[in-house]
Amino acid sequence: MFNLKVLITFICLISICCSFVSSQNILSSQNISSRDILSQNTSQNQDISTQDISFIYKEPINGLILYNTYTLSLEGSFLIWMILEDKDPECILPHLHLRLIDKTGKIKYMDFNYTLPAEAICPFNMEILPLTYNYVMIIYVKSNNGIKGKYGKIINYSNESINEIYLGNANGSVEFSISGKGLISIEKPDKEGIAIWRLFSISDITRGKVIEHKNVEFHAPNLLSYTLVDSLSFPLTDGGFGFMYILKYDETKGSSVMRDPNLQYWRVYTSFLRVGADSPMAPFLVYQTTKKLNNITIKLCTVTYNAEGYVCIMALNNTITNKNNKSQTEVNYYQLRFLSTGAIVRLNIISNPTNNTNINLKSLNYGGFLLQHHDNSVMDYYLLDDDGNYMQSLGSFGPEFIHFNMFRINNTIFGIKNQSNNKWEFLLKSLPRLNNQSKLLISFLSSHPYKKILEKTDK
Repeated sequence: MFNLKVLITFICLISICCSFVSSQNILSSQNISSRDILSQNTSQNQDISTQDISFIYKEPINGLILYNTYTLSLEGSFLIWMILEDKDPECILPHLHLRLIDKTGKIKYMDFNYTLPAEAICPFNMEILPLTYNYVMIIYVKSNNGIKGKYGKIINYSNESINEIYLGNANGSVEFSISGKGLISIEKPDKEGIAIWRLFSISDITRGKVIEHKNVEFHAPNLLSYTLVDSLSFPLTDGGFGFMYILKYDETKGSSVMRDPNLQYWRVYTSFLRVGADSPMAPFLVYQTTKKLNNITIKLCTVTYNAEGYVCIMALNNTITNKNNKSQTEVNYYQLRFLSTGAIVRLNIISNPTNNTNINLKSLNYGGFLLQHHDNSVMDYYLLDDDGNYMQSLGSFGPEFIHFNMFRINNTIFGIKNQSNNKWEFLLKSLPRLNNQSKLLISFLSSHPYKKILEKTDK
C-alpha cells in the first residue's frame, strides 16, 4: 500500500540539496565542478545555512547565454534554457537549447534543430512549461490565416516533437495543475468580463499527449457602475482552478446624487472551477473597501501550506495627505485567507522590512512567507511567519548574480553567477522550515501522476 511518509522521505533523499553533495565524482565528469560549503568563502551575514552548495556549469556551445531555469522538484533536477541572441537585441536565433541536470549531476543536452515561428523569436515571445515524465511544452504565438493565437508544441527529452495544440488567443496564459494531471489556458477577459478557459488533460503521460477536454466561460460579476480592473488565476488542491476578479466603482457610471459613505469602491471576487464540473461556481465576495485606493493588485494566490484553504497577497496602493497638505503614496501588503466555501479566515497586513514597494512574496510549503527585495543589483531575502510578521533576514545574493530561482518542495533558493568563458556558478541555499510537515506537499504527492512511479520505487 502506498505509504506517504515513506514517499516524503524518499523525495527528501533524492532532493537536489542532498544529491549534489553526494555526487562529486559525477559532477566533475559532466563539466560541473563541486566546491566546498560556501560558509568558507562568503561573509557571515550572507550565510543562510551551513548546507549551502556551489557548483560550476560549463556550456560546450560557444555563444549560448543563459535565459531561464526551471526546477523539477520531484525529480530533483534543473532545466536550463539557453538561447543564441540575434543582432537585434529583441530577437533570438530560431533554435531551442535545453540542458537537464539531474539529481546525480548528469547532464542531458537537448539541441532542437527545427525552427520556431517568426512571431515567437522576433520579437522574442516564447515560454517553456515543464510537464511530467520527461516532457515539456514550448508555448509561443503564431499567425494562422492572419489571426494570432497561442500554441503549444509538446517535445520529449529525446529531441522528438510529439504534437502541437491550439491554446487560445495570443493574450492568454497557460498553467499546470497542482495534481499534474492537466493544463488550463486562460484568455484575458474581454470588455464584458468574459474569460474563456480551455481545459486540457494529459491522457497518456508516457507519450506526452495533451487533449482539449472542454472550454468554459468565466463571467465577472455583472455589477452596475463597476468596471473589471484585473484578474488572476490560481490552482486548486483538487486539480481545478480558481479565478479572482478585481472590480472598481466607476463614478462616471454612477448616480450624480450625494455619494453613499458606505459605498464600496473596490470589490474582489473569487470563483472556482472544480475537477469534473461543467461550469464554474458563482463568484463570491472575498474583499471590499470604502477607501478610494489608487489601485489593488494581487501578487499571488496559492494553497496554504496546511492545505486548509487558500492565501492571496494583495497590494493596496493609496495616497496619504498629512497635516501640511503634502501627499505621498504608500503600498501596503495584506494576506487574505479563505476556504473553498468562500468563508474568510483572515485578512491582515504583512510586514515589509525593506520599506520598499518593489518586493516579491512567496508562500512557503513549510509555513510562512519568503519576501524578496531586488535593489541595486542585490537580491535580499527575509522570512515572515504565518501571520506575515517579520522573523529574520535570510541573507543576500550580491550584484555578481544574474539569475534567481527556487525549489519550492524542499525550501531551497539559488542564484547564478556568470563566470565568463561559458561558465556559470550555481549557489543553492536552504531555507528554515517553520513546520516539519507540509500537508500541502502530502496532498500534492498523493494525487500527482508521479505517485505510480514512486510507488514502484517504494516497493
